[in-house]
Amino acid sequence: MRELARELEAAASVDIVSVCARCGGTHGRPRVTAGDIAVSVTYAGDLVVAAAAPHHIADEIGVDAENEGADAASPLADLAPLFAPAPPPTTVGWTQIEAALKADGRGIRVPVGDVVVGEAVPSALPGAVAVTVPGRAEPVHVATWHGIDGVAVSVAIVASLTAEP
Repeated sequence: MRELARELEAAASVDIVSVCARCGGTHGRPRVTAGDIAVSVTYAGDLVVAAAAPHHIADEIGVDAENEGADAASPLADLAPLFAPAPPPTTVGWTQIEAALKADGRGIRVPVGDVVVGEAVPSALPGAVAVTVPGRAEPVHVATWHGIDGVAVSVAIVASLTAEP
């Protein structure tokens, strides 16, 4: 993540801190301390996925990755209670929701069952869909990639007011 931010910032070094906005602990959203870059990180087993974007593209960014398992198109039954009475999302849907909530900044403090993955939207992210997050006026843009066998990776941005699709 530091290397991504350093390349985008064209700086010799970049410092990143993670401080929880609620309790001050070290488990909060990662932030570049000096610079104009949004960053995010996620873990799926041994895989680490980092994302970074300059603030002229995205005010905030979120990334999530999940192992898809044998039946990636099936709803995730373990999540059924969070989405009842609606069916739970697939692995891809779950990564889209989690990435959007990370970009939003509130994470799973938002009721995940109220997050709505919508239709395609013009965005700085190719292939993005609009994700409606309760309490947020504008949708979060989310795109999903399957570049790693068996892993769904979704990246979400809260588009900068100066960004153009």
